[in-house]
Amino acid sequence: METMNKVTEVRDSYFVTYGVFYSMGVLTFVPYFFCILATDYWMFKFRDPSRGGPVQPDRPTPPPIPPDDFEDFAFLVDGAEDSGRARDRTQLQASFTSSFSITYQVSLLGFLVVTALFRKKLPPPSKRIKAALFSMLVLFLIHTAFTKINTDSFQEAFFAIAMILAVLLNLSSAIIMVSLFELVINFPIGYYGTILSGQAICGVVSAIVQICVQSIRLHYLTSALIYFMVGSVIILATTIFYLITKQKSKYFIYRIGQYEDTTQHPVDKKFSFNMDKLKGALQSTKWFLGAMVFVQGSTAMVHPGLAALIVSVERDSGGGDQWNEIYFVPVVTFLGFHACDLIGREVARKIQRPRNAFVILALASLRLVLVPLLMLCNAQPRRHMPVMFGDNQYMIFIYMFALSQGYLVNLCIISVPRVAKKEELEFVTVLL
Repeated sequence: METMNKVTEVRDSYFVTYGVFYSMGVLTFVPYFFCILATDYWMFKFRDPSRGGPVQPDRPTPPPIPPDDFEDFAFLVDGAEDSGRARDRTQLQASFTSSFSITYQVSLLGFLVVTALFRKKLPPPSKRIKAALFSMLVLFLIHTAFTKINTDSFQEAFFAIAMILAVLLNLSSAIIMVSLFELVINFPIGYYGTILSGQAICGVVSAIVQICVQSIRLHYLTSALIYFMVGSVIILATTIFYLITKQKSKYFIYRIGQYEDTTQHPVDKKFSFNMDKLKGALQSTKWFLGAMVFVQGSTAMVHPGLAALIVSVERDSGGGDQWNEIYFVPVVTFLGFHACDLIGREVARKIQRPRNAFVILALASLRLVLVPLLMLCNAQPRRHMPVMFGDNQYMIFIYMFALSQGYLVNLCIISVPRVAKKEELEFVTVLL
């Protein structure tokens, strides 16, 4: 009882523990965003060396696009006037994005599920996090080193190395993500949303870095060097912050100390997966899972694949306006989207309303109305559908889309502890 009273008396001084969960949330998406930023770097690495580098090496790199969409958009943005450019790609260039997409998505999902299901067989969360942090830093430093290495003589081997690095980075991200949610259940509900808000912050930071690099029009190799160096600095700073907080923060120590005690958290070598527990967990949170499917599914339909193709209606009016030509997409579609996503997550963390699962599911389904509205904006190229809305309307639609995503995603995560049992909480939170 004295220990419990002591815990309640200790406060999160200067919100240090909040900061740790925010920064760790940022960290989990660093491999995704900062590898995607270097789209043209990968195309340069896998070009045909006998033909020289890509055309227009002084052109800025396109906005960050996810693995399944960035290939076509990269060539559209950087070589729209050259309709034959995509046909001139090497086999490695043509296969890189699909290979990276499969590697990224399958490995991340697989590692998340396996780590979540069999976490009781693994060491305590803090030990896992520490090992994963150092692994991620080393892997990113390897990426950084390759920007200064001429790989033209071993492109196939470098292709394989890039895939292996992607798998290992995803393993580190999955371990950190699962371990974080194991830790955060020991804190008040308000802390749950900080991890996902951190992921949105990573999107904002990566968009700002990309815009800055784009504005000075650097070569592909130099741009990639900056991206990977910034990613490495974020990982290093987060690692130091986490280790110091774990050792010095009384609030963090009191909340995590007993949970992390190896005498109470042994490695359970006899642990086996229980299907009945999984069914019970899914049953108690099915409406929140449904809401997440609607939210994430509708987002996947629009952003960034379709949204990345929406350009200013003034772009073709002439005059060479840099806002319309260069900055509209990265600022509006990426920086603006991630900023609104972050705002939505923070508002949900503070308000935590509504709490009714059916209302949340209804709001998530209503969000689908924005999808056809965005399709009627100025996405190029287009052949059949008319352009019904201009730049201002597009900004309203995309920002409403982002705000609603951030709000509903965090609201689902925050609401889970109210309906899930204690033994289900870790798995369900990670699943969401």
